[in-house]
Amino acid sequence: MNPIRCISRLLVLALVPATTLAAAVFHDGTPLSARETARLALEQGPRGLVIQLDSLSADKGFALGRTPFLPTLSATAGLNAGRTLSSGSHDDLNSQTGTASLNLNWTLFRGLAGLADSRRATAEATRARTLAFIEAENLALEALQGWHALREAERGVDIARESALISRERYQQDSLRRALGAISPQALLNAELALNADRSALLGREQALRAAQATLGTLLGLPVGSVCITGDSLALSALATDDAELCIQASTQGPAAEIAMLDARIADQRSVAARGSLVPRLDLSGSLSHRDARSWYLEGGQAELGSRSATAGLSLNWDLYTGGQSSVTRQRATIAARQATLRLQDTRLELENGMRVALEAWRTLDRQRELAQARVEVARRQLELLRQQYTLGAASSLDFRDAQVSLASARLSLVSTESDWSLARLQIERLRGQLLDRVLSD
Repeated sequence: MNPIRCISRLLVLALVPATTLAAAVFHDGTPLSARETARLALEQGPRGLVIQLDSLSADKGFALGRTPFLPTLSATAGLNAGRTLSSGSHDDLNSQTGTASLNLNWTLFRGLAGLADSRRATAEATRARTLAFIEAENLALEALQGWHALREAERGVDIARESALISRERYQQDSLRRALGAISPQALLNAELALNADRSALLGREQALRAAQATLGTLLGLPVGSVCITGDSLALSALATDDAELCIQASTQGPAAEIAMLDARIADQRSVAARGSLVPRLDLSGSLSHRDARSWYLEGGQAELGSRSATAGLSLNWDLYTGGQSSVTRQRATIAARQATLRLQDTRLELENGMRVALEAWRTLDRQRELAQARVEVARRQLELLRQQYTLGAASSLDFRDAQVSLASARLSLVSTESDWSLARLQIERLRGQLLDRVLSD
């Protein structure tokens, strides 16, 4: 997992106008594949744009790692005016003074504290980029889930439409047979009830389809009517490593593990900086100032005075006693570093167990997918057999309806299982920290 490389690639892709991609995909009717859906959400979706800004902000944080070693430069300016009132034979005195100064301060040596602050700032910037990476992976996974949900809804509509078509054909045949007196009125009523039930189911599936389109359109920042997908899911290669290796990858290379490691590193550097407060600091300071003064009497007479000065100094600062604050700070920093280390161990164990659960769930869904495929084939053959028997009068209308419902249920179950199987495979890639790389790769 390399969040810096993936986020950098995402920012490069974002430089291409996303509206051009959207026009090419939607305006000409070309549907989106799963990879294109995820990339579009990252490149032009509202949350994707926020993630890009978060990544750019994190980049600026790397500059803070150099600030402990750089000098600070400040400038001041002032203007004073006054009037001195006198008594007796002396005239009132007016005065005006202008000052300007330029100050340079540079801590030449801070011991371990300066180095620890620099490393901590770098670790915090890396953590911010990793958080942006995690948000990007979450958005990509959510877009892929929305894509699968929309495909499942579309297939559900197709299955419901085919079932309604079968019920309509059956109702038309039974109407003709009833006119000829071949079936009872109850059989015709059963056919009508089945047709109405399938029509109602079709309306429900169409409503679910519109809801799935709205959800995916929100992620992509597009209107509902323009969302269109294709059947090409995100192709992933077979898992070439064993379960133990995958668990190690999740606990050491995954984004959650990297966040925990960075937290431990930040806490450790804070502890080092707290211990470094015992070391004296060596400061270099310098200033350049200019002063102009002017004074005059009301009855005449004037005096002007101007001066320039430059100073430089080297000072050694050592906090010998701070009332116990330094000791408390060091103790708290040490405790925080220990807590971060324990959290890292707990996170790694949790990720290992999470990978094992994800692998077992994916393999279970793989077996369920095979069983669902076999169930569809059996239900299809059974429906064809009962269709022939019902036409010949050898099977009842209820038997035919049961076979029809069984086939529709088996097909819907297969669609749902295939979607869950694909998402479980994507979850494994997410735990490994490879999901975003799979989405951005060509």
